[in-house]
Amino acid sequence: MSNPNSTEYYLDAPLVLSEAQALHDLQGIIGESLPVIDSFRYSSFGFKHKNNHVVGLGLHGKRFDTLPLSLGNFSKMIALVMQHNHISALPSSVENLHSLQYIDVSNNFITHFPESFCHLPRLETFKCSNNKLESLPDPFGDLKTLKLIDLCDNHLAALPASFPLLNKLYTLKISRNPLGSLPEGFEGLSNLRELQIENLGITNLSKNIGDLVKLEKLYAGNNKIAYLPKSIEKMTALQILFLENNRIQTLPNNFGNLRSLSELNLSHNLLSRLPSSMEDLHRLKMLSLVGNNIGSLPEYLQSIPNLHM
Repeated sequence: MSNPNSTEYYLDAPLVLSEAQALHDLQGIIGESLPVIDSFRYSSFGFKHKNNHVVGLGLHGKRFDTLPLSLGNFSKMIALVMQHNHISALPSSVENLHSLQYIDVSNNFITHFPESFCHLPRLETFKCSNNKLESLPDPFGDLKTLKLIDLCDNHLAALPASFPLLNKLYTLKISRNPLGSLPEGFEGLSNLRELQIENLGITNLSKNIGDLVKLEKLYAGNNKIAYLPKSIEKMTALQILFLENNRIQTLPNNFGNLRSLSELNLSHNLLSRLPSSMEDLHRLKMLSLVGNNIGSLPEYLQSIPNLHM
């Protein structure tokens, strides 16, 4: 019986035997050998190695549809990039990728992830936009090291109840999914800096969304939002707020508390007036109000020094 910790050359790279075998398995599926690469880019194809282990794997644009179970052999792999293929699922052995910090499987045909995916103890970046994802595993909230998630352009109708446990999350992009609503406790994502929730079909923002006090960018256009909760006044770190193409009729009286705002898009809503507190938005550089019912703009807007409308 061969020793899995012995080394074997794949091309000119000395690797642990089990990892060399996994590269051969991938080669058989893809139909060509994987070159050694020194750095990773969006379109990388090949592998990076260090100390006899694969630490990075790029499989961009090869149009393969399956992955071998031996993918889990890469226990020291930090980055896995597999955009623009025909992959529909990851093998359950993905849970053995204990060192994985970054995964990008955008532009595939993935419909679901195995529950074992939630056992990755170091994962920080998860990109899975433009797939056919219908659901996430129930224990998705166990991925507590996640800092960035991109799930835009999928078929998600709900997020798991455990989602608000991801309290290290900095960036969340879930636009263009048929969610209809956000899970209860969503405002528990207290470290969020950027939130993209466009085209979800949501009718309101959580009444406690103001608890996201570190949020700097909120994109919530093209929904059915009728009003903004009063708590939004607490989001004083907010710099960019896009709420275009909604059904908003009024803004909270203390909307001017958002003094960090530099870009504000309220176009194509049902606004007929603006609160006088908006004169305090001295950092505002871009304001869009087209497609509302506002007769004449308040004079105080002219006193905001760098404002363009």
